[in-house]
Amino acid sequence: MLPTLARINGDGQRETGFDTNFLLIADRELIEGKLFGSINVNYAPSYGHLPRATGWSPSSELGTSAALSWKLTDKLFMGGELRHVWAYEGAFLNDGLGHALFTGPNFFLRLAENMWVAGGWNVQVAGNAAGEAGRRLDLTNFQRHEARLRLGFSF
Repeated sequence: MLPTLARINGDGQRETGFDTNFLLIADRELIEGKLFGSINVNYAPSYGHLPRATGWSPSSELGTSAALSWKLTDKLFMGGELRHVWAYEGAFLNDGLGHALFTGPNFFLRLAENMWVAGGWNVQVAGNAAGEAGRRLDLTNFQRHEARLRLGFSF
């Protein structure tokens, strides 16, 4: 994934942010022409700078995921995903802030020979923020629900 520069953070506040992702992706056809599986590892360092702040705030995430997709038609695949993500203070996985386990459905639809749309919806089903013992979700570092929608072109 390409590096990203943003002027607004995920909470809607003014913040200059720089981040990128490093992905390790393994996909496999499990049942010929029908069932496909993937296992992914994601490392995402980021830096944020608030207005009138004296320095940059580094953070990072490490995530693993596994997914299965079933071919319903020649153009439509549907499936599910299980994803575990850890949040850290520091760009190099320095101090643990918490973790969350997400699960939910996903889909892939080929719109044309060179165009597709894919998406998913994940719900946090378990997690814990550092220093917040006894809670079953980490809502300090992660959202309760996450939705993704991607449009792609081949050329």
